[in-house]
Amino acid sequence: MRVVLILSYLLGIALPVLETYRRGFEHWMVNSMTMAGDYLMGAVLLVAALAFSFNKKCAGVLMVIAWSYVLGVMNAAFWGHLEGAIRGITQCDNDPLEFKAIAVKGVIWGLALMSVYLSARWLYLNKPQIQ
Repeated sequence: MRVVLILSYLLGIALPVLETYRRGFEHWMVNSMTMAGDYLMGAVLLVAALAFSFNKKCAGVLMVIAWSYVLGVMNAAFWGHLEGAIRGITQCDNDPLEFKAIAVKGVIWGLALMSVYLSARWLYLNKPQIQ
């Protein structure tokens, strides 16, 4: 779970920073929802990571929810961008020639999938015993 916690902090900060670096602040005026999605992903990851760091009872559930949300958002972002590149079309303002962005999205998608699994497994193994 240590890896998931570290990833939660790292991506919680990196997702909004990378999206802002990639598109620039002016993109808030063009397509604010794509920008807001990355900021929201960062926020939910940081909330879950902080809850876990402070041993809150809800930390395991928050971690599963946070990574499930990231996986869902990245599912659409990665596969949609990849399909656009394969078909040679622009989908939802994603340039089909941005291969670095597609690769980074794929890595984040894979990390999110792994983190959902590890978080759910941790939650299952550490569930409170009902007496």
